[in-house]
Amino acid sequence: MNPLLAERGNPPPRRKSCEACKTAKRRCDLAFPACSRCTTRNTPCIYPGRQPAIPQELIDEMVESIAQTVDTPLSFDAGVSCMTEFSIPELPDPPAVAHPFDVFDPQWDYIDINAPCLSSESHSGVLIPRPSNTMTAPVARPPMPLSAIIASRLQFAIDVLKDVPKMMVQENQTPWSHKQLYINGMPKYMQGESTYNFSSSYTHNRKQKKRLTNSTTDAYTSCALHITLNPLNRPLITSLINTNIQTLLTSPVPTTPLETLSHTHALLLYQIMLFFSPDPNSNVSLIPHIESSALTLLSCIYFPDPTNTPTIFPPTPEAKQDFWTSWIFQESARRTVLFAFYLIQLYKSVQGYRNLVCDGRLGLVHSWYLSAHLWGAQDAAEFGAAWVEKDHFVVGELNFGRVLTEARAGDVDVFGRMLLVSYLGIEEARAWFLARGAIL
Repeated sequence: MNPLLAERGNPPPRRKSCEACKTAKRRCDLAFPACSRCTTRNTPCIYPGRQPAIPQELIDEMVESIAQTVDTPLSFDAGVSCMTEFSIPELPDPPAVAHPFDVFDPQWDYIDINAPCLSSESHSGVLIPRPSNTMTAPVARPPMPLSAIIASRLQFAIDVLKDVPKMMVQENQTPWSHKQLYINGMPKYMQGESTYNFSSSYTHNRKQKKRLTNSTTDAYTSCALHITLNPLNRPLITSLINTNIQTLLTSPVPTTPLETLSHTHALLLYQIMLFFSPDPNSNVSLIPHIESSALTLLSCIYFPDPTNTPTIFPPTPEAKQDFWTSWIFQESARRTVLFAFYLIQLYKSVQGYRNLVCDGRLGLVHSWYLSAHLWGAQDAAEFGAAWVEKDHFVVGELNFGRVLTEARAGDVDVFGRMLLVSYLGIEEARAWFLARGAIL
């Protein structure tokens, strides 16, 4: 039998008019998911044989009822799903992983920050199997109102990030970049080639004057420009910053750990400036570049084990200084990687990305030191005293369990507060600080 004749004898079913057009006896253009007439009138468009979508009001009601049954704070355990959309894009089921630098001797936590770093061409060697630390598959969550997520868990961090360009210019630090990290000069990714002296009001208070740059690749200069934005100079400053960004994106790939770290810092600073730019045309996203740079930086980092006893602080002055210098780089790198993935998910949440998922760890096998005393030490002697006399909390895979039970308010610096609020929510975080005689 002729196939065409067979098709005529059994034609495919035609889509029928939606219920609203059928009731009103109007012609339906059969558009999907809603016809033009229903879209114009903002009425439900239901085609015969298709189930209507669940009303958003009912979804919100369901989410609210679920939230009311949960009395515990946001959990980051492997088997417990989060109460926020704040996480990474869905990943395949990963194996148990660890960092290759776990073979690095934790007793001295040193690294040659000028040595060649992992090539950015391949990240296949960044994570290696290890059974002791596992990563869990992301768990999808029901939708929550974006305004509630921002107000409860993200607004505190957003407020901190608004001041980061000013902090970088005036204090030469950010919550993830130590103020002593660039004491001997900034790599090319934070600076350019031509030199010029900044006013003392834009430099941190040091006896030695720094020679900073006015190159188009100078993220430091861009921060200084950003904090002077006003309606009159906005077009010029925005143009200069955008030029700096393009120059950074086309710059050579960093080859040493310090260059890789500074390259990541520059990307983060530019993304923060874009994030808060009043220019409606500043819609450039550096998120893919940040993720790539952070993954490269992973190969340069040692992650301490939260279950191990603290390293013995070295006895001689030279060894103490070397230990502190190495710790400054390592802790800045640890925090930078963690913040990079934090910012990625913050960006996606605020931008309204759909179907975000959560594994409770930002997809990382990771640890860092939560200690305002170590982070704020002014010299090696003060750092050594804090290392020996103070309890420094190693937070592994965003597990704040010991921090919540044993830490004091003074142990938590700005970086720790950002993550703690995202973990607990603003109200519970305030209560935790108040219970210890402090204000968040």
